[in-house]
Amino acid sequence: MEDIRLPEEKFEYRGRKYILRCNMNVIADVQEMCKGFLSPAVEDHASLKGCLCWLAAMMNDYADEQGWDDYKPYTNKTLGREILITEIPKEKIMLIVRKALFKQVQKDGKEPESEENSKN
Repeated sequence: MEDIRLPEEKFEYRGRKYILRCNMNVIADVQEMCKGFLSPAVEDHASLKGCLCWLAAMMNDYADEQGWDDYKPYTNKTLGREILITEIPKEKIMLIVRKALFKQVQKDGKEPESEENSKN
């Protein structure tokens, strides 16, 4: 049987423990942050701005899921002002995103382009 759970990663920031995962709410929030397009946050895996968008959306979604009343939602801008570059798990964030988007594409019946094929 196929494991349909979303990949996740534990993350701690300012004494709060988060579980980062890329669900449809997160994807929609990032799309909104990118003015209706996902490609700016997906195409350049090393983009710090893209990672901040994904991280903010994942943290906000988890906080909402937990019902934290005292939580003020992050944006990529607020995180960019507060977080150190060494605190951003860029590789883990983008792995979670690629796995979530890859599963979505597979469910739609379209085969995603591999990184090698997209370079050619």
